[in-house]
Amino acid sequence: MKMKKQLVNILTKKNNSQKFFDKKIGGEIDSFSLPIDSDFLLSPLHAARYLDVSVKFIYELIQSGQIKSQPIGNRLKRIRKKTLDNWLIQQAMKFER
Repeated sequence: MKMKKQLVNILTKKNNSQKFFDKKIGGEIDSFSLPIDSDFLLSPLHAARYLDVSVKFIYELIQSGQIKSQPIGNRLKRIRKKTLDNWLIQQAMKFER
């Protein structure tokens, strides 16, 4: 039930941007804004912040094929925000059954 509430909160934000904060790095808070309505490409770090999970978990999802990533060059990967939202919906539906 908690996951369903978090999903609803993420997907029904009233404003156009959402702030994410991470621990202090070099005396400043590392943060970024994410437009909710756009189809952004996120780094695995930002995807992890968006879902409030570890970066390792994001890489496990990519490796297992549960979420698709866009390769950029030989080493970089990016994940569409829409892909993460769809994955969240699928996870919430599993718990409702």
